[in-house]
Amino acid sequence: VTTTLSKQQLWLQIFNNQKLCAFSFDKLNDMKGLQGTLKEDFTCKFPFFWLIKEVIDSKWESATSVLGTEKQQVHVHLCEILHDTPVNQVLSTVPQARWEDLCQEYLYDYLLTVHHVTHHEAQQEYEVLFSALYPIITGPELSSIKPSLMTRLVGVHVAYHYYQKEIMWLGQLISLIPGILVKLHAMEGYNDKFMDIHLHAVQFALEDLELPLKKDTREHFPQGLLRLQSCQTAINSIIEISSGIPLVDEIRSYWHYIKLIQLFVEHVALKYEDLIVIAKRL
Repeated sequence: VTTTLSKQQLWLQIFNNQKLCAFSFDKLNDMKGLQGTLKEDFTCKFPFFWLIKEVIDSKWESATSVLGTEKQQVHVHLCEILHDTPVNQVLSTVPQARWEDLCQEYLYDYLLTVHHVTHHEAQQEYEVLFSALYPIITGPELSSIKPSLMTRLVGVHVAYHYYQKEIMWLGQLISLIPGILVKLHAMEGYNDKFMDIHLHAVQFALEDLELPLKKDTREHFPQGLLRLQSCQTAINSIIEISSGIPLVDEIRSYWHYIKLIQLFVEHVALKYEDLIVIAKRL
């Protein structure tokens, strides 16, 4: 009962704040336009989510224009800019016991509005992204200032913006190899300092893409080569933007090995009858 009342009270406080919730026909049309870009059954979990998101987004350029794009600096500066705003005044009344639940609801709403999934396992992909981002939002790099509900919500924006390319290419790779989503969904112990879920996705993809050099698998080579070619851009991009992450060197070596096998199959193996004999001669 207490949890429900707290959420209802937040809803009422936002609704009663004229500076935050001044409805007009123009804003209503904007909201309808936003709804058209989402699933038909989308219902925000966080009270007046779109208004809070709009306020934070409106300060993003100011926060990044001077200090650059390092997530810790942007987070601190953005929180400072928003400190005296009406939205922070409302959010500061929420008891700390509710911060975690509300932050999680806000993150889920945020992912639904900014990350579009086209395959039928969209729910699983959103859950994977949620599990990868939430530890970063509540982790050490975004906890350098006095914590509050506002700092948590700002952290959602900062974490997503900072890892936007990784998330985009992760989504692309999942759409090409949907089977890796099950393995990603089963993962535990996500990193709270940096995102590496996209590298684990590549690791799982490579296990699936490796071409087995056996005579009785020759009939599957054309299909396997097409899959490799379709995934090349996503895999190369993920490896390129992941410089400095410990796992990347191991994955890069594995990827080079698979590419060598691909070249062998394309230029040698497919031209001969006995693959094992050819392999032994090399």
